[in-house]
Amino acid sequence: MNTVVSLLLLIVCSSFKNTSDYAISYYLLSNISHICDVSRTDVCENAGVSNRVLSMFCSTLGYKNYSDLKLALIKTIDIRKLQMKVHFNNADPDKIIKAIHALSNVDMDDARFIQTIDQINTYIYDCKKVIIVGAVYPEMLSLHYMEDMLMMGKFIHSSPVNTSIGEVENDTLVLMISFTGRVYIEHYDEIMKFKENNVSIVGIGNPNSLPEQIHLTKYLELPFKGDVEIENACIPLVLQYMKYRYYQTYGDTKHVRI
Repeated sequence: MNTVVSLLLLIVCSSFKNTSDYAISYYLLSNISHICDVSRTDVCENAGVSNRVLSMFCSTLGYKNYSDLKLALIKTIDIRKLQMKVHFNNADPDKIIKAIHALSNVDMDDARFIQTIDQINTYIYDCKKVIIVGAVYPEMLSLHYMEDMLMMGKFIHSSPVNTSIGEVENDTLVLMISFTGRVYIEHYDEIMKFKENNVSIVGIGNPNSLPEQIHLTKYLELPFKGDVEIENACIPLVLQYMKYRYYQTYGDTKHVRI
């Protein structure tokens, strides 16, 4: 995952929103579907930065100028899409389910698990914006998922659990990953506000950690009880299965939406 796209995602997911690095990275990722047509002037005007700041940003990432950065983005996208096509067309989804079973310590209803994932993917596809909220470790594990989803036309980024999610519109999906319930406690007031504004909220984790007064749009229950470290180890498998199912339904170019 050591690509210029993953670097931009890392900046968006780890930087304060009022920084120039965040503004540049967010704009580039938001317009990656037509990055060939995004000029230096476009970036500066829409990210609210000067030519000098953009040049410094490119240099920090190891590129001589914006043209080199854009070329690297184009090459990365072409290569990653080809890799994904080969990978998903040869993937064995049953092996992913078996791997989840191998880590689980309670029974899992496979049919219900798959149905819930398909429903969540529908929400993801239909919503204009998707934000992942979780603790640092689950958040880092989701970076590869975010990169692959971007290649399928869906820009997803994360918001650290200890920072405000901020204002969101009702065409936004908030995806919350939590096994201890901390995410829901930290963002309780925001969740209540989101529900009032008809913002879709999806949870992934242990349902026993979900406060009774919080009712989510959809919840993906993972087959674990009592061991958070094992649950964390399962996150990449769950996200891998989610993006596999997403690719099968929406991954074709005729479905791509950014």
